[in-house]
Amino acid sequence: MFIAAGCVIAPEEVLGDLTFLNANCAIDHDCVLGVAVQISPGVTFPGGVRVRDRAFIGAGAVALPGKYIGIGAVVGAGSVVTKDVPDGVTVAGGPARPIQPKG
Repeated sequence: MFIAAGCVIAPEEVLGDLTFLNANCAIDHDCVLGVAVQISPGVTFPGGVRVRDRAFIGAGAVALPGKYIGIGAVVGAGSVVTKDVPDGVTVAGGPARPIQPKG
């Protein structure tokens, strides 16, 4: 696990192995972060957010209390998660919505 400078981690957290909390993130009460979750700088999770294994959360993203972010999901920088994010889905925007990869 890595916790960078300026992170605020409130009581009653569960932080999985290999989790990376980058600078100035705020993980509030009762959040659960799975294994190998990457939290980018400036992310804010108020109470009760659950992030499953191998999810990536982009810089400055915010999730509403109690939201779920699935296994391998990606949340784009600056996104506002207002609904649960299913496993393997990439979301972006405010509010965050699924996006399709180009190709």
